[in-house]
Amino acid sequence: MGVSVVIPTFNRADLVVEAVASALAQAWEPLEVIVVDDASSDDTVARLELIGATDPRLRVIALAQNGGESAARNQGVLAANHAYVALLDSDNRFMPTKLVRQMPSLLSGPPGAVSFTAYLLARGDSEDSVVLERWSPTRPATLEALLTGCCVNTSTFVAPREILIGEGRFRPELRCCEDHDLWLRLAVLEHPFLYVNEPLTWYRSHVGSLSADQRRVAAASEQVISEFFDRGHVPAEFQRRRSRYAARWALNAAVGYAAAGDGRSALTALARAVRFRPLSARPGWLWLAAKSLASR
Repeated sequence: MGVSVVIPTFNRADLVVEAVASALAQAWEPLEVIVVDDASSDDTVARLELIGATDPRLRVIALAQNGGESAARNQGVLAANHAYVALLDSDNRFMPTKLVRQMPSLLSGPPGAVSFTAYLLARGDSEDSVVLERWSPTRPATLEALLTGCCVNTSTFVAPREILIGEGRFRPELRCCEDHDLWLRLAVLEHPFLYVNEPLTWYRSHVGSLSADQRRVAAASEQVISEFFDRGHVPAEFQRRRSRYAARWALNAAVGYAAAGDGRSALTALARAVRFRPLSARPGWLWLAAKSLASR
């Protein structure tokens, strides 16, 4: 079974070259690497075309207008020729054995399964392994984990192309946390999430990444959780606990806003958490309120 690696990029000429090199270095065959350039203004396309001239496994799709990462990633999935699609962000890299270690369990797994792995988190000069202590691919366990936190890193994810073309497309209107939205939608549809407890992707946390924009992540996370429940099709046991999850994400948002220096938004989010779960308030919430007041 072949794998198509899809990499969306925008104005990251240096970084995307590293990402492409890590994808082309995979020992899995057949393999293709599709980079979707989202109307970059730098020399991204020119540099990638030089690589493609010597390695036909690389394909470059240059979009005329910037439509965002989700739209670019969807374009790459639609253009994929192989049965499986591996996702990779342009500022990250695959470890050399990533696909060789990940694909066998996915190919031998249950129908409709998707897969993700542990990863190395790089901050400046430090690297830390991000692994899950335990994981169950059942729908209740997966939903509980995803409603507690976004535990699936996009650059570790592999899925059948037909799933990503059907119910698994990224929503272009979401400019942040669109991955979390997709994982929730796939989990509620009972796609088993298989997990490889080995760091097989190198994930870079840096100022220019969307995940580093704490205000944006805070707002988008609450939106994704709220819309997930509003769409319905959520098992009753989880619907009954909606206020608990909403309070958790409101509290997470408050922390994110406070860290970004937006005290007003932090207080508003904290008020939402209290409204959702008034009996769950803890002394730490008061500390957060004081911190938010100080940064107003």
